[in-house]
Amino acid sequence: MILPKKIDPGLCLFDADKKKNPVIETLYDMKRHFERIGCLLKSSQTKIILVLNPETPAFEETARTIKVLSYYKVPVSEMVINRVAEDSFPYKGYLNSQKKILEKIRTDYRSIPQIQIPFLGEEVKGDTQLTRLVPFMEQLFHETLFSESQKSQAR
Repeated sequence: MILPKKIDPGLCLFDADKKKNPVIETLYDMKRHFERIGCLLKSSQTKIILVLNPETPAFEETARTIKVLSYYKVPVSEMVINRVAEDSFPYKGYLNSQKKILEKIRTDYRSIPQIQIPFLGEEVKGDTQLTRLVPFMEQLFHETLFSESQKSQAR
């Protein structure tokens, strides 16, 4: 790479005289936005609930997410494992691979409360389909509220 012998000061984005540069203003806005997100993520009022399907790519992505959140000391509150096939599922190869991933989730993340939602046979869209998820969401929120009340009583 060939660099110019002299840099044109008019090209410097971070020049003190360029305070009204729209690029700099956008960068500072983004910085403030990310700082607010960081504060929100670290708030005791924020709950991180990860949702994944019991498949290898989703598991690996979730593992990376947990690792990054852990690095920044952001705890994961719960995990929702979606589309869990029952033993009667007709595709045994898929069922067997799912069981292996479910066991890996259970062992690797046993400290994180987990809710399993069964495979419902179709994509969940609309009010009618969403009502099928209500019992599972109630379980999730009951466990979350129950664990929070235990924490506050322990203080």
